[in-house]
Amino acid sequence: MLFVLCQTQESTFAVDADHIVEIIRMVQITRLPSEAGRLDGLINYRGDMIPVMDSNRYLQQEAAPYGADSAMVVVRYANQTFALVLNEIVSVLDLPVEALIAYEAIEQEYFNSALQHETRIHPVLNLKRIVQDIRTSLQSV
Repeated sequence: MLFVLCQTQESTFAVDADHIVEIIRMVQITRLPSEAGRLDGLINYRGDMIPVMDSNRYLQQEAAPYGADSAMVVVRYANQTFALVLNEIVSVLDLPVEALIAYEAIEQEYFNSALQHETRIHPVLNLKRIVQDIRTSLQSV
């Protein structure tokens, strides 16, 4: 199984590479009104406007300034395409299915499993929950 290891201001997590369309450089974000819930805005991705979520803010961490290492991961899950803004892409992990383990933590809504890699455990982002949050936020705009 292939996973992309991502970095926010305060944490590291994995995203299932099967759902990653592309990793792109930071681009201009069209901001949305504060009523947009967890959405930070929209970007023009190959002619389509797609929602953007700041991974720091989404994970209820302090917002961080983005720099030269910042990236956007374009994800497609359950017929929803969106971009996730990250501080940094750490690495790509190719691990056997046995590396995927159950994950129980305070942030259970954000992570649904974890990867055991060497001596570290990396939570795997719950894409289903993100898509639910995006759809709810889009309805309120």
